[in-house]
Amino acid sequence: MNMKRSLTDPCVIYKHENERLKLMTGVNVDDTLAIGREEDLQAFVDKISKRFNVTVQKTMKKHLGVDYEWGEDKFGPYAKASMKKYEKEFWEMIESLTGKTLDLYPTPAYPNTALVKCKEGEKAIEETKYRSITGKAMHWNRKIAVECNNSMREITRFMKHPGKDHWRALERFCGYVKAGKFDHLLYRAPDELKSICWFDANFAQNPDDRLSVSGCHETIDGKCVIHKTSQGQKTVLKSTSEAEYTSGSYAGNEVVFTTNLIEELTGSDTMTRSGDLLVIIKAHYT
Repeated sequence: MNMKRSLTDPCVIYKHENERLKLMTGVNVDDTLAIGREEDLQAFVDKISKRFNVTVQKTMKKHLGVDYEWGEDKFGPYAKASMKKYEKEFWEMIESLTGKTLDLYPTPAYPNTALVKCKEGEKAIEETKYRSITGKAMHWNRKIAVECNNSMREITRFMKHPGKDHWRALERFCGYVKAGKFDHLLYRAPDELKSICWFDANFAQNPDDRLSVSGCHETIDGKCVIHKTSQGQKTVLKSTSEAEYTSGSYAGNEVVFTTNLIEELTGSDTMTRSGDLLVIIKAHYT
């Protein structure tokens, strides 16, 4: 088929013709997303079908557990991603377990709070069910939510030994999801193929070990979210500046990966950074 495997991401396979991108596929186990003109896509499917049994969705409506709707508004065309049936499953599990209706909340976590480990000798509460509900919430958060990363990071830290406060935080999270404040994610076509990345750090956020927290949010031209994370840093740092540099270095890795992939596929070379210390990523990239 004269296609090449990407050197940046081996799950991406593409084809160039006359130095232009003609066809691109993203392979995830047995789910493949193919992008190109209709005649090129049909030729791709015909060749693949000679070896594998293939079910084709001409317009993507469901992929890796996420439902997609296509539409247009005053800002232009969009793809709307949601997991409404799935998100209902995990907040209904909380209601079934507690025997009460969840309160609805405007935010996914209690303001100005940080969860800590259970006190020594304190017994874990329903740890198996906590893991099950949290696991489902993690999957939803990874696919759909943008503003829940930090609260989800806090909740998942205590899957081995959840206590009363951890269950309270999980109920708050599920109450926020049930309220439907953020139940979908819109993807729009970018004007330019360039990575725009925001990052920040919260110094010594973890009360248990004084580790700082890094946050990163990456998009294509500010219109397509492609990466988002909130994670604890691996070493104890002595200042806010160190925390910012560490967070910037992580964001730099993500931007370099995305930029390399864009260059490989299209030949373009653009990158935009945003954060408290812009010079970090520029130095990292060069």
